[in-house]
Order: sequence, then C-alpha cells, then structure tokens
Amino acid sequence: MHKGLRGLGVSICYIEIQYLHQLKMKYKALTTDPFEHYFYEHAQWLEEAWSVTAANTLATSYLDALAEIWLRDFPDAKKKLEKDNSGKPPASIRLARFLKQFIPNDPDVNKVAVLCFAEDWKHYRPQDAHLADQIINKRVNKDPNNIFYGNEVPKAYLDVPRDELAKECPELAANPDLLALVEEYEYGAILYSLYRCPLVHTATNSNRTNGFVGREERSMYYWSLDGSGRVTIGFGTHLITRWLCNAVTGYVQACHEAGIIPANNIDAGSSQEERFKKLWSKIK
Repeated sequence: MHKGLRGLGVSICYIEIQYLHQLKMKYKALTTDPFEHYFYEHAQWLEEAWSVTAANTLATSYLDALAEIWLRDFPDAKKKLEKDNSGKPPASIRLARFLKQFIPNDPDVNKVAVLCFAEDWKHYRPQDAHLADQIINKRVNKDPNNIFYGNEVPKAYLDVPRDELAKECPELAANPDLLALVEEYEYGAILYSLYRCPLVHTATNSNRTNGFVGREERSMYYWSLDGSGRVTIGFGTHLITRWLCNAVTGYVQACHEAGIIPANNIDAGSSQEERFKKLWSKIK
C-alpha cells in the first residue's frame, strides 16, 4: 500500500483488495500513481455496494479525507483558507473549496442547493421571508390552478452558482455576511453537512435528505416526510463518485506539478497528538 494512505484511517483487508480488482472499472485513472488508483478502485466498489446510504456516506468520507490531505500537503492553501475564514475553516467549507479547486469545470460543484438555502433563510430570518419566497416560488409550483400543483417535485435543475443567485436576488450581494453564508449551501459543503454526519451511519430518518435519487448522477429535491412542507435534498451515488475520481485526478496532477508525493508521511493518529498532550499537561 502507498505509505501515505495510512493517513486516511482506512484499513483494507486482502479479501477486499481482491474483490476490488475483480470489478469492471467504470472509471479509469489517468496516471500510475497508487494514491490515485486507491480512490478510483474504492469509487467503483462504492458504486457496487448494496446500500446507497452507506455508499454515499463513505464516498463523502473519502472526499473529506482528500480535502484534509490537501491542506496538509499544501500549507499555503491552508493559510489562505484560514485567512478567508478568520481561523480554522469548517470542514464543510474545506470540502467545497477542495472540489472547486481541483474540478473547477465540473457542472455541479459550484452550484448552490438553492431551495435548502432559501428555506433556511425564511426559517431563521422570518423578517426576510418575502425575499426567500421570491427564490422559492421560481422553483416550487405554488399555483393551485396548475395541474401539477402539490405533485410536482421541486426543480433541482434550477440550482445555480452563488454569483448567479446574487444576480437573481440583489439583496444577497448587498449583505456580505449573508452572501458568505451561501457557500455553506454549495453542493460540496452541504454534502459534507448532511452525509458526513455520524448519525447517518445508523440509517435513521433525516428530514433534510432523501434517497429517491438512488445511484443516479444528479441531485434531487423531494418533499420532507415529516409533513412540514419543506424540501429535502438527495445526491446520487454516481454524482459523488464522479467528484471523487475527478478530484483525486486533479489533485494528483497538482501534486506532481509541485513535486509533492500525495499524503506522504501522513499519520492519521498525529491529528490527535496535541489534544492528548493538553490532556496530560493538566495532570498534577
């Protein structure tokens, strides 16, 4: 195994490796770098996994690992991100920035989950409800005279990047804090927030996500099952694994250009050493 891979906190048994190599690969790595191949093989394995929830959760975990490795391999990128966020950035923003950095031409990574943002805007700032409703009404059928009223799924294809949303709603551009908050609803960030959550592993219900999109290569809104009338969002497995493969390829290429070995000498346990050190220092 590539020595840097131990930093991912993921162990691979011999049987799993044999299974991975027997799969018919949908994705083809562009280099011979074992770091890149590791993620490609696991992307394929996740697409074959029996549980869509488990596949999406693990794929998001792999993306999260890549985003953290990025900031370890490129200290200058870490400093810039910390400066932009006035300190340690949330992991959600870290993942969003990672995807935008290494697959900038992907048609989806720059998109905002507009309905999720607008509904939260309306919920947490009711004084701005009229502004949020303008965004929502363009994407949800609210016309009782329309034959699809009450049955039409909210329109995910109308999700747009943050700058386009600011043009659609000038009040966003006029409020820098609010505009900055929109980044938390970009696909990469909200994927982290909703699928990296440990509770997902218990397969409990969520009033923020849905599984109707299955393994497809797209996002999808649906109505919440709690009767609130709010929307949920789902990401298809093929969409997440596409990001995973394309992002690791872009990352490996950037590493090669910079003369860096991806994840070289990273020890997963080292991230907690400072914490243990502080705990022991308190012992009298």
